[in-house]
Amino acid sequence: MCPFLLQHTPIGAHTCWALSDACIATNNVAPSNYVGTFNATTGAGASVHVVVHEGDEAYKFCNQDLSQYPPVFPAVPSKQPADSKWMTDDQAFFARFFGWIGFSVFVTAIAIFLNLLRRRVTRFCCQTYSVRCEHLGKI
Repeated sequence: MCPFLLQHTPIGAHTCWALSDACIATNNVAPSNYVGTFNATTGAGASVHVVVHEGDEAYKFCNQDLSQYPPVFPAVPSKQPADSKWMTDDQAFFARFFGWIGFSVFVTAIAIFLNLLRRRVTRFCCQTYSVRCEHLGKI
């Protein structure tokens, strides 16, 4: 449960901010067949004009949700797909920081749980024994 909560809260959200789902393309330049003026429709249904100039940066779709790339815990920059790296250096630093903090919290919670379980099991099967020597007096 802890990995799920960390991955789906603001602590886990740091790995995909600003959620643009756009990565710089490998060749980094818009192909010649993309140069020109185009009409497009937004998600809200509004019509817009898009102008692409020769030499403009090219982007490609990349899913920036690290929970889609198992294993995702801890959420660290190395979990990004090799062909779709999107984090800036600052994002990578904080992703690494929060990812390992989340992992530490998870390990600590498991250790506390196992220690409590050990105490309960020990109480039922391994009672302590103390000798009373009343007939010997105080020792």
